[in-house]
Amino acid sequence: MSTSSAVTVSGNGSYGTPNPQVVPTAIGNYHWVAVYSGSSPNTSALTHNAACDDTNEDVTVRDVPSSLFTGQSWVPSDSMTVSAPVGGSLARIAHFAFYTNATCTGTAVYTDAETVSGTSPQTVTSGNAPAQSASGSYSWSVSYDSTNPAQRDIPATCQETSGLTVTNGGTVSSP
Repeated sequence: MSTSSAVTVSGNGSYGTPNPQVVPTAIGNYHWVAVYSGSSPNTSALTHNAACDDTNEDVTVRDVPSSLFTGQSWVPSDSMTVSAPVGGSLARIAHFAFYTNATCTGTAVYTDAETVSGTSPQTVTSGNAPAQSASGSYSWSVSYDSTNPAQRDIPATCQETSGLTVTNGGTVSSP
């Protein structure tokens, strides 16, 4: 049994449901019963629907069907290992560019530049490119710019391609 908080009354009139209202959390049949305890000069107590037989005061809470839909996404990231057999420490920038095609053409949807420094070899990782949720081909263009005159720059090259097939299962509903 759930009981609402009391409602203050003052004089003749209609009084509504208290706030906050009683909200059923389980399925079932619920019945409103109103009780007035009386106060001076109206000292007669009054109860309405104590037998729960007034169908206008009935509320039925039913369960409802639920459903879910899932969608896959792939969050691309890349890494590169830069090395030079001689010439001192590596120094400068590794560049990453992510494309939503297999040819590294058009405008990259994501670019990143990461500092490379220290003895050879050094591995750096790009940040995360935007999540991809459609089937298709994707590619990374990478390059390395060195400030060490004993080491050559590596120009941009379309180094890696990936194919992604997304097959979402659609909507699943409760029986």
